Amino acid sequence: VGNDVRNEQYREMFANAVRPLTGMDAKQLDVEGRRMKLTQDVQLECQRLDVEISVAEKEEKLVKQQALSDVRAELFRIRKNYQKKGC
Repeated sequence: VGNDVRNEQYREMFANAVRPLTGMDAKQLDVEGRRMKLTQDVQLECQRLDVEISVAEKEEKLVKQQALSDVRAELFRIRKNYQKKGC
């Protein structure tokens, strides 16, 4: 087993061990760990963007073909902002 796989397995085992305390899975724990380095304002912005992305993704699934390009453009804008903030 390579180093990256071993590190990934370790992170997953750690996340499972602390899950009763944190209530977060491995992916959520990684996101929170990354965001700890950000300022409080940016962290709040990231949380807001998380909600916006999920709403836009749901809208993308429900919208008719005519408006699909508009919804996808908005989703792209939100995701770009998400990446820019370092979320």
